Amino acid sequence: MVAILCVGIGVVFGALNSHTVALDFGLRQIEAAPVGLSLLVALLLGAIVGGLVLELGVIWPLRRRLRQQASATVADGQSPDAADLSAP
Repeated sequence: MVAILCVGIGVVFGALNSHTVALDFGLRQIEAAPVGLSLLVALLLGAIVGGLVLELGVIWPLRRRLRQQASATVADGQSPDAADLSAP
């Protein structure tokens, strides 16, 4: 339901903002880009870049630390399932 609602809002937003704008990227300029499409593409790129930053800055270090803790417990003779891996 939420996805259908978001698609509907996106369609209405694009229809209401159909006039074109010029986008200047420094090295290249795009003359005829609709405002609605430009904003939706910017939102999508922001979500992708934010997800990559989260993956590289938070998730990978936590996975590495979890693997180190698991290998340390195996080296101590405990099974990884029996060890308390929830401690920071």
